[in-house]
Amino acid sequence: MKLYLIPLLLLFQLIIVPSAGAINSKSKPAETQADTLSGEPEKKMDALSLTAYISAVTGVASLFLVPALSLALMPAAFVMGIIGIARGKRKGYKNKKGWGLALVAVVLGGAYVLLFIGAFTIALLSF
Repeated sequence: MKLYLIPLLLLFQLIIVPSAGAINSKSKPAETQADTLSGEPEKKMDALSLTAYISAVTGVASLFLVPALSLALMPAAFVMGIIGIARGKRKGYKNKKGWGLALVAVVLGGAYVLLFIGAFTIALLSF
């Protein structure tokens, strides 16, 4: 696989994959139809939380392949995860799913950022 195709695949994953769920929204499984018939609203996935999770997982995978890509993705996942959690707490996640995805993105992104800052500090102090 050509390494220059990784950012294009990431963009494809961020743009096309979340909208694919909207295509299949007309055909609901029997369990979901029973839930909507009972009056309980169907919960949809929070797009920002999903994007943060995808960025975090892609950043961890690219850590071994293209480290410069993970340098951009992991802090972005950290920030998007924090925004997703804050937005979910403000709105209460009543009609949205994705709090766990945002939490995973914050944990992975935060650990990466802390390790990077620690390694950078140690490298500066060693000179």
